[in-house]
Amino acid sequence: MRAKPFQVVLSDWDMPGLNGLELCRAIRAADPSGNIYIIMVTGRSLSDEQVEGFSAGADAYLTKHFDTEDLLAHIDVARRMGTRRSIGGQPLTRPDAV
Repeated sequence: MRAKPFQVVLSDWDMPGLNGLELCRAIRAADPSGNIYIIMVTGRSLSDEQVEGFSAGADAYLTKHFDTEDLLAHIDVARRMGTRRSIGGQPLTRPDAV
């Protein structure tokens, strides 16, 4: 992990090398506190695939082609969750505030 931890990770399921499920598992193994909010983006829409994504450690699941407002809503959820589970004592910040 980096010196300054990520607050939100947006990952595609299908990537070369390390796929999204493997990335989720690696993040959860490196930071078992669950302070990193993971949004999985994929064209896979079957229910059992969504369950697989959540089981791997994703906090949210967006099916392509999603609306930008859907993504922003999930980021708002991550921000609200950050007020309950802060990272390094600091709540999550909105992307437009960075």
